Amino acid sequence: MSLLRNIASGLRSLLRKERVERELDEELRDFLDMAAKEKMKHGMSRKDALRAVRLEQGNFEVTRAVVRAATWESFVE
Repeated sequence: MSLLRNIASGLRSLLRKERVERELDEELRDFLDMAAKEKMKHGMSRKDALRAVRLEQGNFEVTRAVVRAATWESFVE
């Protein structure tokens, strides 16, 4: 990502925090669903697959915090 795009993305994140949070939540849900589908291909039920992914990946609240902390705009907040 170019520097200009990075700055623009960061400013958007600061100004549209709720939207960015929703997008992050959507990405995490999509990841969870994709990982669960992989496990279901190997014979797990959806319930067991979702549980297994959650156990493997850990707490998604922690993941959200890590993602937020990894961006430069978190320092501005």
